Amino acid sequence: MHGKNQKLVNPSFHITCCVQMENSIHINTNIPAEPESVWQAITNPEHLNQIFEELQCHCEWTVGTKIQFTRQQDEHDLVVEKGEVIRVSAQNLLEYTSFPTQMGIEDDLENYIVVCYILLDNYDGTTHLSITQKGYNYVEGGLDRYIAAQKSWKKYLPKLIEHASNLNIKSKA
Repeated sequence: MHGKNQKLVNPSFHITCCVQMENSIHINTNIPAEPESVWQAITNPEHLNQIFEELQCHCEWTVGTKIQFTRQQDEHDLVVEKGEVIRVSAQNLLEYTSFPTQMGIEDDLENYIVVCYILLDNYDGTTHLSITQKGYNYVEGGLDRYIAAQKSWKKYLPKLIEHASNLNIKSKA
């Protein structure tokens, strides 16, 4: 679908979305941190748990491994999102499938979207982070999921940027 692009601007990031739903959400930002810090922020369960409040991440981030995001509910872990790692290149690329388990949607491969993080070293102590979530036109509940993802990134992207910036992990090169 085509719609007029709108940019939601913040001094440190922008999210490009459209008046009408598109197939993807694209987020681009420069983070004042080395790629190693950004990588740790998006892959280390301890850091993810601090960024995405009340969620626990369970994954080893190797190709083919399962991903689960859980939260505590009545003293039990409730799986709220799951998927599988598709591609990994440490400190450069992370791609995985994603399925929301609490939306009443049938758990079929056709209902999984793809999430991709690409990290580029700016060679000035900052990292360009590109996040793409794609497949919304083809999944059940796509519009609701698209809107929920936009709202989620507006809330959590500033926390991700702040957390990665505060990690201060230096390059080993």
